[in-house]
Amino acid sequence: MNLAAGRGVAVREFIMKPPHGRADYLLFVDGSAVGVLEAKPAGTALVNVEPQRDDYAEGVPDDIEIPIEPIPFLYISTGKETRYNNGLDPDARTRNVVAVHRPETLAEWVSEVYTSPLEPTLRHRLRKLPPLDTGDLWPAQIEATVVRTQPRGSSFTPPAPPTAQARVRRAPRVDRRENARYCRIFVRHAGTIDDAQAVLDEIRAWGVERLLRIRRVFAPRARALTLPSPASSVDGAST
Repeated sequence: MNLAAGRGVAVREFIMKPPHGRADYLLFVDGSAVGVLEAKPAGTALVNVEPQRDDYAEGVPDDIEIPIEPIPFLYISTGKETRYNNGLDPDARTRNVVAVHRPETLAEWVSEVYTSPLEPTLRHRLRKLPPLDTGDLWPAQIEATVVRTQPRGSSFTPPAPPTAQARVRRAPRVDRRENARYCRIFVRHAGTIDDAQAVLDEIRAWGVERLLRIRRVFAPRARALTLPSPASSVDGAST
C-alpha cells in the first residue's frame, strides 16, 4: 500500500478493525484516512446500504492516521448513482452527488475543521446568517426563504397577511439621475409560471397594458415636478 502514490489514494478491500469487516474502498488524502466508499451493483437501492457504509466510519484500524475521528466523508455508489454524507455537517444526512469529490476538495474541508472548529462546513455557516429583512418581501417569499434555511425538524409559523397599506412595499420615489426622473412601480397578477401558455400570454398582455396606462397617467405629472438642483441642495444644507 503506497499512500504517497498521489494526493488522493483509494485502497480497495481495506480490512477494518473487528467487527467492521472490509470496506470496498478506504479513501486517503495526504496519507490520512478521510472517507470510505461502498460500491454496489447498478440497480441497488442505496438507501438500504447506508447503515453498512456508516458502520465503516468507526472501524478504521488504530495504526492508520486519521485527522478527524470518525472519518467524515462517506460515499455509496453504483457507478451511475452516488450518495454522500458529510459527517461534519450539523444534522448530517445523505444526499445525491454527481461523483466522489476531488482530493483537493476533501483536503480543504478537513483543514476547515482546524481553522473554523465551531463552523467548519457551509451548513454550519448558513445557520449563522443575519436575521431576514422582510420589509421588501411578500409573505410567500418570507416563508420560502425562512423554511429553506431552518434546521430540519424545526417549526415555522407563517407571517400574518399584510394589510392593504403594507402591500405598498415602497413609496414612489422621484430622484435626479443625470437630469432624468424615474420611479419604481410593481404590478401584480394572480397566476404561476406553471400556467398554460395561453394564460401566461394573457398575463403578459395585461402587464404591458397596465404599465402603459401608468405611463400615460404619471409621465406628465413626473415631467411637471420641479426638483432642487444639486447646487441649491448643498447651499441649503450649509446654511
